Amino acid sequence: MSNLYSEEEKHEFEISTRRQSYKPLYILDDGKAFIKFSVWHNSYNSENSFYFRSLYLERFWLGILGPSSTWLLRIILTELEQSDNFKLISAEELCLRMGLSANTSWNSPFSRSLRRLLDFKLAKQFGLGHIAICQYVPPLSCRQIKSLTAESLNIHRQFVYQLMHKETNIGTNYGSDNYLRFTDSSSIAITVAQP
Repeated sequence: MSNLYSEEEKHEFEISTRRQSYKPLYILDDGKAFIKFSVWHNSYNSENSFYFRSLYLERFWLGILGPSSTWLLRIILTELEQSDNFKLISAEELCLRMGLSANTSWNSPFSRSLRRLLDFKLAKQFGLGHIAICQYVPPLSCRQIKSLTAESLNIHRQFVYQLMHKETNIGTNYGSDNYLRFTDSSSIAITVAQP
């Protein structure tokens, strides 16, 4: 890795999209694309969110993120666990590990998968080719909960009930029409299962 571009060099520009602005996703070295990954320590934590290895990610976020973005999240975080929460990874290697073509153009499946994590705030871009990934995923928002089927809603209630009662025992009975609460720190809707 001899001549990686720095953030101050000519690639420091932003690409506007419908949802947010992005700096270049990749660091280029001899025509190859690399990404600096790190763990993003944001407001999602073990008390109000689900760890990335949790079944919650597969059961509820998979349909929202799509399989490629979900798989990418898991691959990157597994790599970061084994390398002190910071790693430079070849984008081509990630593409091949995910079963995608080794294409890193802006509209390639890999780039779209990566941008999807950024769009849903499960990742954050800190500069040219530096992306931090959340280890925890939040409960679904109110809008996302409304799209669940009755069966999925019941399962979701159980997941969040277990999350809320992991540390404390609330012991409160919620009526059937009052199972949505909002956390003070964000607009994340928490679904509380009836005891």
